[in-house]
Amino acid sequence: MGLLRLLLAISVVSAHHQNHFIFYLVGGTVAVKTFYIISGFYMAMIINSYKDNISFYKSRYLRLFPVYFFCVLITFFLGEGATLYNVKLFDNDQIPFLTNIFLLFTNIFIFFQDVVLFIGVKGGDFFFTGDLHSSDLPLRYFLFIPQGWTLGLEISFYLIAPFIIKKRNIKLIISIIFLSLLLRIILILFDLKGDPWTYRFFPSELALFLLGSLSYYFFSNLKIKVSKKIIYLFFILISLMTVCYSFITIPGRSIIYFILVACSLWFIFQKTKNNKIDKFLGELSYPVYCSHFAVLHFIFYRVSFLNDENLSFLNSLIIMFIVIVISAVIYFIIQIPIDKYRQIYKKKWIK
Repeated sequence: MGLLRLLLAISVVSAHHQNHFIFYLVGGTVAVKTFYIISGFYMAMIINSYKDNISFYKSRYLRLFPVYFFCVLITFFLGEGATLYNVKLFDNDQIPFLTNIFLLFTNIFIFFQDVVLFIGVKGGDFFFTGDLHSSDLPLRYFLFIPQGWTLGLEISFYLIAPFIIKKRNIKLIISIIFLSLLLRIILILFDLKGDPWTYRFFPSELALFLLGSLSYYFFSNLKIKVSKKIIYLFFILISLMTVCYSFITIPGRSIIYFILVACSLWFIFQKTKNNKIDKFLGELSYPVYCSHFAVLHFIFYRVSFLNDENLSFLNSLIIMFIVIVISAVIYFIIQIPIDKYRQIYKKKWIK
């Protein structure tokens, strides 16, 4: 399943760097939503093994925070204190002091980055809004990792996961999925269907996380024996659909894709969990996701050769290569040592 996660991460990179159409893959929105499904699947798989909720929270935060914060520091120093939108905290009269404190907190600790997208500032006043363009100066410009809002949603899911995604709560999971989808329909009926409501509002995205969790419990309980050929066929089908998604024009293609992924995760995981190469590719997906915006900003946009429209295909290959190499470096110098640290304390956290 590691290859799929890496392809999804590359899809997000492509969405933020659209110089060549062939690399668009599933696009940013579908990729992020698919990550929600995969996250729900993984959490259902591991959550029952922790001694208590605090142990679960510590483990998940250590998984997210180090790579994220390393990317924040790199962006801070390369940008000389400014974000990728060239703004600085505590350096703008339009932003109230307490709002700057909030932005500093969320940049450091990840919490509430998704909430930032629903906050605006006008005339020096802080207010909640569902319109990204209603603010005099969008607060998302003050995030050092602009795509970090998805991590805010992840943390929101982690906070409630121990109370919901237990094996005994299957009916509750299905009920919440239904309520989350109903909320999405209501939002659409009230014309709240654009950004940031599209895939940044946690209550309406919760259905996707729980769909992954439901997938784990359903297929792990069935104990269906499926041949390797069938599983690999499904894996190839999902991979091809991921790569060729932008060329598929059938109605409801995103829903078909989500269902196909959800129904295949258990079987693909079982056949790839011991594959070291696949695991390594999957581990790269998070550093790719966290670092790519900074790579595009500090390398691509500043090197004229890489911005030559006549060489867009070659440049896209180069950018993808650079992002993956830098992500591999981050993985080896940050994530691996942290994972070793987590292993030391794992016996205390796991039942």
